[in-house]
Amino acid sequence: MKNLTQEAGASPVASPDISKNLKDTLSVEGVENIREAMLATGVELIRREKDLCVYSTGLSISLLQDFGIGASFFLDPCGDHLMRSVRAMYPTDKELAKFPANVEIVRTGHKEVRSVAHWGVYGLDIPHPTDGVSSIRYSAAIAPSPQAEELGISSFSIERGVRGEMEVSIEFSDGQIVERTLSGQEFSAILSPHSNAFSLLSIQSLVSDMAPEPKISESPAP
Repeated sequence: MKNLTQEAGASPVASPDISKNLKDTLSVEGVENIREAMLATGVELIRREKDLCVYSTGLSISLLQDFGIGASFFLDPCGDHLMRSVRAMYPTDKELAKFPANVEIVRTGHKEVRSVAHWGVYGLDIPHPTDGVSSIRYSAAIAPSPQAEELGISSFSIERGVRGEMEVSIEFSDGQIVERTLSGQEFSAILSPHSNAFSLLSIQSLVSDMAPEPKISESPAP
């Protein structure tokens, strides 16, 4: 598994090291602009016509700064969290083909907002998932994530229930589907402690808790 902050063989991390210049680091991976940088690092992207909108987080701020991009500020549709908008900078079809949007997020505030993210080799960053998120879905059928393959999963979905509980379903690589209901408090406990985001660490926690027991062969011993 690749990451931006540690040498091969070290423990994986959930997000890039924002203390470094990410433009320089990502350019080695073929990233050419801020749109591709946001996709490559798993940032949740919201589209308003041609504008690129992202939540104001340590990662998104660092990327905008490193690429020298100015952004306007506004509150999200729920009026709770600061967002940043870059005019006419939403990824093109060619860029989305390079970093496919294999994660879909649905948020319900004053109106339904559908956003996407690319879960690739650098993790996933979905901020404030306890505020207004009604679903998060990943499918390897759209584009497999190397991290998902390493975890042994082919898809997952998280749906908010009427009482705020989160219905989690994970399909493992062997075809087994495991489902579990998390209370709001249990779901909050798996979020990244520093950024309150649904990230690789969150997925690792779910997989660890929900992985099915290995199948035992019933064939007789020779």
